[in-house]
Amino acid sequence: MDDEIEAFYVPGLLLGCYVIDAILQSTLECFYNETCITEILSYYDDTPSMNVTPLNSSLPSQYFVNSTIQDLVNNLMIEQWNISTTYENYYNQCQPIECTYTYERKNGVIYIITALFGLMGGLITILKLIVPTLVKFINKIRRKIQGIEQGKMVVSAFYLPKIYLSSISVVKKVKIEEIF
Repeated sequence: MDDEIEAFYVPGLLLGCYVIDAILQSTLECFYNETCITEILSYYDDTPSMNVTPLNSSLPSQYFVNSTIQDLVNNLMIEQWNISTTYENYYNQCQPIECTYTYERKNGVIYIITALFGLMGGLITILKLIVPTLVKFINKIRRKIQGIEQGKMVVSAFYLPKIYLSSISVVKKVKIEEIF
């Protein structure tokens, strides 16, 4: 038990249930202190000697000693953006044959509503043109089919009652003659 390692509290380093949450809420204040850096490096026996210098808190920066890592990540760890747009240098270096761009935007509620009304109006117009012609065509086909079936029925409808009536009248005549 002689190799017992003494626990060292790293200032600004937080622990929690989720590692990422703990890291994002931690600060880099230990890395501003040379004694703290030396203490951390003493726990690594197998590492070659590294020349680690502490961060300088006297330099102008938008970040403070107690700024969280979340603050650094939110700003992409960039101290200051230097925006200098020179399209000429870009095109001289890139020399594209063709230049295109796309402009993407989300459709608003008004655009969606007007597009739906336009779609419905177009569908109604198309249906007004197509449906009457389609109904006439279907009725024409149905009449032809019914005409063929009715033609068969007409022939049988005319002859069956005639045959039936003639058979009844013959029977009646016979009955009348038998009675007298």
